[in-house]
Amino acid sequence: MARFRISAIALFGVLFFYSCQWVRHGTKRALKPGIESAYLLVPNPGGPNQVKQAALECNCLQRPEEFVQMMEGISELRPGRYKIDGQMTHVDILLLIRSGKQAPVMLRFNRLPGLSELAGLVGKKLERDSAAFLKAMLDTVLIQKQGVHLTRQELAALYVPNSYEFYWNTDEIAFVERMVKEYKAFWNQERTTKAQALGLSVAEVATLASVVQAEQAKLAEEWGTIARLYLNRLKVGMLLQADPTVKFAIGDPTLKRIRFQHLKVDHPYNTYRNKGLPPGPISLVDPAVIDSVLNAVEHSYIYMCAKSDFSGRHSFSERYEDHVRNAAAFRKALDERERNSAP
Repeated sequence: MARFRISAIALFGVLFFYSCQWVRHGTKRALKPGIESAYLLVPNPGGPNQVKQAALECNCLQRPEEFVQMMEGISELRPGRYKIDGQMTHVDILLLIRSGKQAPVMLRFNRLPGLSELAGLVGKKLERDSAAFLKAMLDTVLIQKQGVHLTRQELAALYVPNSYEFYWNTDEIAFVERMVKEYKAFWNQERTTKAQALGLSVAEVATLASVVQAEQAKLAEEWGTIARLYLNRLKVGMLLQADPTVKFAIGDPTLKRIRFQHLKVDHPYNTYRNKGLPPGPISLVDPAVIDSVLNAVEHSYIYMCAKSDFSGRHSFSERYEDHVRNAAAFRKALDERERNSAP
């Protein structure tokens, strides 16, 4: 009985000591003067050591040593990204981390060149590094388990550009699973029916849309016209002869002028040599461009050429003779511009 009384007194003493610490330090403003808000990034797996690391790396607390002292004996400090408001105390912060109520990260992406660039962006926004995200993005088995069947070349079609909220500690598997859900939601019955009416799979629509997007990056009013022109070519078995696929094949998207030697490059994406669509998208595709392909306006054009006024618009034609004339005018304008810009 005497031993029990001693233990009870000792326990009371410990609790009294920590309660004093919380009253002394836990009611003061936590952030440094001049800082109205900040974020604590608590790494996995969470716990006091990770919270201490986050507090030191944040460099935003007035008295980080007191904050660390208050964590002694506290369990269930959860990993994540937590927003600290200007009037929060150390107690408020600890209760927030215990609750696991994270501040989500907004991830926005559009028209990225490919999955490597997307992985790089995600790696900067979320806890895991870009290499882990890219490995998961390229895992066709992981994606097939979610009921989506794409080849490795078609995987860029899975990632529909938009704005998404994620928790900071979302891992690469959960990220891919979320993007598969978004892909399925985007490719609803209406869109898949329109794709079938064009005689294309959804991945092929995304592939064609990526070419249209690269061909016309500025003027949305031309997307549907360009899309139908390529569809007309596919229908009659003509080569697409799309310059953006040549740039993709030679690995130089900044190339200003396609020359004859570029057209001869032996590459599956070179649509001057290979019939049909390239094996997959040449970039991530704006959803609006995809919808322009699905709703491509009817016409009989099979030729197009950039206008010689460098307005970014195209001249469209049904007859080869008209196309030859348009192409000659554009080449002449290019030659003159190059002469004028020469040192």
